[in-house]
Amino acid sequence: MLRNGNPTTHSVNAMKIAVRLAATVLFTLSLLVPAMAQGPQDAQITVAHPGFDSLKADLKAILDLTTPAEQTQWENIAGYIDTFVVGTDGTRPFQVQVLTGLNPSGLLIAVPLSQSQPLFKEFRENIESLGYEVARDSKDQTLYKLSQDPEVGWLRVDGESKYAYFILTQHADQMPQLREIIVKAKLNGVAINGNTIAELSTPDKSEAAQGVRRKSFDGVRNPAMEKIQKRPEESTTEYELRKLATKITMDEGERIVAETDTLNMLLKLDTSKPGAPTANLLTTYKAIAGSSMGDVLAQFNTQPDVFASIAKFPNSALSIRLNHPVDAMRQKNFNEFLDLTQKDMSARLEASKERSAAEKEASSKVIAGVTEVVKASIKAGWFNAFVESVPDGQGDFMTIIAYTTPAAKNLNTILPDLAKAGAGTIVEMNKDKVGDVDIHRVQLAEGFIDLFDDVFGAKKDIFVGIGKDQVWMVSGVGALDQLKASITGLGAPAATTTPLHVEIKLLPWAKRIDDIKKKAEKPTGADELELWRAAERRRARAIAAFEQGNDTVVLDFKVQNGELTGDLMIDTGLLRFVGKLMSAFSKENFE
Repeated sequence: MLRNGNPTTHSVNAMKIAVRLAATVLFTLSLLVPAMAQGPQDAQITVAHPGFDSLKADLKAILDLTTPAEQTQWENIAGYIDTFVVGTDGTRPFQVQVLTGLNPSGLLIAVPLSQSQPLFKEFRENIESLGYEVARDSKDQTLYKLSQDPEVGWLRVDGESKYAYFILTQHADQMPQLREIIVKAKLNGVAINGNTIAELSTPDKSEAAQGVRRKSFDGVRNPAMEKIQKRPEESTTEYELRKLATKITMDEGERIVAETDTLNMLLKLDTSKPGAPTANLLTTYKAIAGSSMGDVLAQFNTQPDVFASIAKFPNSALSIRLNHPVDAMRQKNFNEFLDLTQKDMSARLEASKERSAAEKEASSKVIAGVTEVVKASIKAGWFNAFVESVPDGQGDFMTIIAYTTPAAKNLNTILPDLAKAGAGTIVEMNKDKVGDVDIHRVQLAEGFIDLFDDVFGAKKDIFVGIGKDQVWMVSGVGALDQLKASITGLGAPAATTTPLHVEIKLLPWAKRIDDIKKKAEKPTGADELELWRAAERRRARAIAAFEQGNDTVVLDFKVQNGELTGDLMIDTGLLRFVGKLMSAFSKENFE
């Protein structure tokens, strides 16, 4: 067990784990930053927290949602935190500034020192106990050099504010530049109106500065792309898809860094209701006027939502509303993804030994036809869709999906080929009709498309409704009646300020995933089997957490006056699951 006082071997290891965890959390932010000389043209990123005492209180509130046995880990968790914060003042904020101008980017950490005298004594002793050598600079009595192979860095003590600033790096050639940065370091004026806040801003919003940020983002993009190596078991197209996924992520990150005016993310944990805390991640985003992101935000709310009149279904486990523009950059990336996906599916078809030549030809026609229908939506520059999924009490779901596409009618000629694409697949055309929507019945052979089996259930009827510019799909108990009622009751398109709204009840999906995984074949290798069992334990903890209720997660975005706001609401059930994972991690690493 961990104890207060001098760090044990376990506490030193725990401290190192803490540093790695903090670095992992901040790595996502550091991926979104350029890499060159720090200056006003670079993005400024700051992460701030109200203090270590507040952090402990929040973690304790989350752990208290778990079982009494799991709560016994609090002694270890608290001891680990106490070891980390020896010599600091837990009542004052700490702050991390991402040094976006470095190559590679770095972190400047500001920690409040305890009021004990001498000011720096306890904190220094704690750093040295972790294996770091601390040497005072001969020219500046507030400055210290840190070293622990392979890391080096600087630490400065500000006696006026009673804060310690430090930077660590594995690149010794950065030390002169880091020295210049740390002697000028000070707290950024961030108002912490919650539990944690992250801010990104760009002081220089000129086109020239945007170009600098785009160019310097290569320091993030290139290493990320170079890390993607072909795996022995991968096909060429699978490898290319992985590379494309990373490339798309980098494109989005580069544009955010280059074209953001301000981005604020605020995490709030509400513990006012005993035993039922909730959390909200609040986002506010403004793009630089005249940038491509600014143009994207200006597009929002310019097209009405075709499905605005459809309310969330009673007892829904998944409710999605999407009414979102697709700008030129995303059109290009989506089309590349579709082309490569089609290429991958064609390669799999060609390699198949189970399908006949006629089935392969029919499958290719279906794949090409569906791809073109989706591409028509992309070319139109707009995604408009809705999803509702309701558990039927038997482990399956009644799921309905609808989206708009100018090429909807093309599916009437594509579906008949689906019946020729694989033995056991049934296509019954013109099963019903509502207004101008033709309704067809499709039943895919089991294993024909695993995703459909997982979402809709194996060998279940899927009713497909095809209108002038709408496609509907529904499966499950009462599916046909629900489809007809939804089409009949569809009102006129209406203006909306919500480009994306998602509500999920987690328990039904956790159980569905668990059922699917239990039917899968277990691996035989020792390492793979251990990962399998660890995943089983996580699923069991998730189900146990969600079964107690309050298992809802809601994501809601709005755009008004060129500003995007988002709210991710996390209910008690997911926080309980986090508490269970926290307890398990503590037991595995701190005992």
